[in-house]
Amino acid sequence: MGEGSIVENAMSGSGAHRLDAGMVIQMLVRVPASERWVSEGGRTAPAGEARPPQLSRARSFNKIATDTPDGCRTRATADLASAVLMDTENGRRRLEHSAATWYARADLIQRLDDSFAARQAAAAAMWAAGESPIAKGRRTAVQEPVLGGDAAHVRL
Repeated sequence: MGEGSIVENAMSGSGAHRLDAGMVIQMLVRVPASERWVSEGGRTAPAGEARPPQLSRARSFNKIATDTPDGCRTRATADLASAVLMDTENGRRRLEHSAATWYARADLIQRLDDSFAARQAAAAAMWAAGESPIAKGRRTAVQEPVLGGDAAHVRL
């Protein structure tokens, strides 16, 4: 969204903006300090003076941008841009390392999100087929466990 608060954007104009559930949730969620303040040039400046690229909220309302692949990639890009402007070699190396770390985090979160989405799709397909993904892994009372070795006498 543009400048201004969500409420101001929703109330302005000729009804072009509407408050939806996502906007209401965003208004209720507290913005973390990391998004309100920016560290720039060795000093902490209020967000009004210097702003990093706007980090978007995740699909899930309770995730901050640094917990999403896009947010991590945005932070990595900002660190690389800052590394170019850094005066000292150590500062440049630290920002480049930070960018590499953010990119690695983005890749990890993306793999986790993809895996979670695949599991959800598989469970939805099972439900649609009339099977229960919950009961699939459970033994029924009729089945006997197959145990070998010393545990063959144990009944579950």
